Amino acid sequence: MRRQTGSHRSRIGCCTTDHRRRSRNAPPTLMRIVLISCLLLVVSCTKRQEPHLSLLCHADDSVREGISIDRASDPPRIHATVSVMLSPAMERGWVDLGVRVTENRAFVGGYLARADGDQLLFIDSIRVDTGFNGFLLAPLGHRMVEKAWVSAEIGGESLAAVSGRRPMWTGAVPGLAIAGVLTSPTPLTVTSETTGWASQNVPLLGQLWFDIAEATWIDLGADTIAVSFQPHAVDEVVRSDPTLWVKLPWRKNASDGHRTVPISVGEQDYNAIIDTGSVVELFIETNHPPQNIQRPWQRGRLAGATTGSIFRARSTVPLVFGEYTVHEIDVSWSSRRSEFFADLRTNRPTAILGVPFLRKYPVLLDHRNDHAYIFIGERGAVPDIFVP
Repeated sequence: MRRQTGSHRSRIGCCTTDHRRRSRNAPPTLMRIVLISCLLLVVSCTKRQEPHLSLLCHADDSVREGISIDRASDPPRIHATVSVMLSPAMERGWVDLGVRVTENRAFVGGYLARADGDQLLFIDSIRVDTGFNGFLLAPLGHRMVEKAWVSAEIGGESLAAVSGRRPMWTGAVPGLAIAGVLTSPTPLTVTSETTGWASQNVPLLGQLWFDIAEATWIDLGADTIAVSFQPHAVDEVVRSDPTLWVKLPWRKNASDGHRTVPISVGEQDYNAIIDTGSVVELFIETNHPPQNIQRPWQRGRLAGATTGSIFRARSTVPLVFGEYTVHEIDVSWSSRRSEFFADLRTNRPTAILGVPFLRKYPVLLDHRNDHAYIFIGERGAVPDIFVP
């Protein structure tokens, strides 16, 4: 990352971002301007649309000024200039997002807002899904779509995992406020999918939202996800006892920007996504049935990550990350190669570390330096990040 006075540039997923701090005549707040560009298919504004979808070209000035389409690129890109306003508390340290964990699913509350922060629509449940490499994703039937403006785009191969092959539209809502963080305008993908996760009619908050921060703390054993915008937030947490942490590179995939950490199961190496949207402990890309598992195994279905049946069993070989070994681990796999994994195109098989894993092992994510720190100490030694 290249650091400059008053700004810094970084890569967020498939997007280039430019954060700038600037003052504002208000109580002490911090504003960042985030430039996001994503691939899309562009169709004229005269294209026939769903009756209740508002076209992006008819959006309010505050949204249209933050969204532009670059038709010179191939394929075209949508560029979003996102202002990030922080409450005074966010400037001082870590802020708890108020996560609720139910049946291995993590949810936060928030509200849609105008650029000035005025509330438009309260949303009780937004599912936190760091395995979704986007900003915000909503089913077509969700109430927030009524406040959105979208392009006439239909496509999105990288979203096949959560949207199947149904039409999707890319656009924005005026603003999204979560625990003192207001993003305006907020990039949004709308999907017409109605099965799997979308059947619950709950929007997803993806990894790109968290990438606007300096650091993220995930401790689902304590029902906690927090973010910090302080440059040295990670160092302050880890330095009290570095021996309690395993430091891993948190790399971005070149094809679509998914972040992964290196792990191994037995003798097989994997690139693993730290995924708050996965209800299984460890999902691996492997042949069916895999070696080194205990029989009999359980069978079911897992919406989103795969199109085939899902199986689960106890592994007879350990999970290893860094120099740390986990001997008791439940492994899940699919009877069919996942469309989601096919999009990643990595040089290793892909894995997912899901909510059951994150309940046992708190994770500290360093967005600035692309590192993940996994806590391996006892539960009583987990640091209290909210104490200065």
